[in-house]
Amino acid sequence: MHIAFHGATAIPFHQDHHHWKHDHPIDLAERDKYYTQILYYPTRFNQGARSLSVISVSSRVPPTTEVTADQLIAGEYDVEAECQLRVGGLDLAPGSMVLINARIFHAAAAKPLDSPQEYRVFVNYIFKEAGPPHRFTQPIPSEWMRCTRSEQKKLLQRDH
Repeated sequence: MHIAFHGATAIPFHQDHHHWKHDHPIDLAERDKYYTQILYYPTRFNQGARSLSVISVSSRVPPTTEVTADQLIAGEYDVEAECQLRVGGLDLAPGSMVLINARIFHAAAAKPLDSPQEYRVFVNYIFKEAGPPHRFTQPIPSEWMRCTRSEQKKLLQRDH
């Protein structure tokens, strides 16, 4: 669980699947497997108030140390991604859930000192295809499965 109070600093664009950029043989074998992240926001947030931003479909670009968020935003990987990569921010109502591929570049804005919301909370759940290097991931709660689209169910219906 993550809590951001007034004055919390920004988190720059990054990917959460850290071992994609390593050259260990196990890591190389894992690079093309999915790694799903679910972010649950029990409190709301507006853009610019510790909100989430993503570089749309940046998960299509191979995760190497050469790829940076600045290059993605500048259009250097648009051809590889087969579309224009753009930064998008989210406004979320209380109780919102965001399902992302952890390979997508994402960031969090700073929480301004004058933000009308005292704090922003989110819970981070990580799910991946079974196997090393993260052998133990959380099971998908059955109540979450009822509200997912068919393509999301395909990702989530696997052994934890």
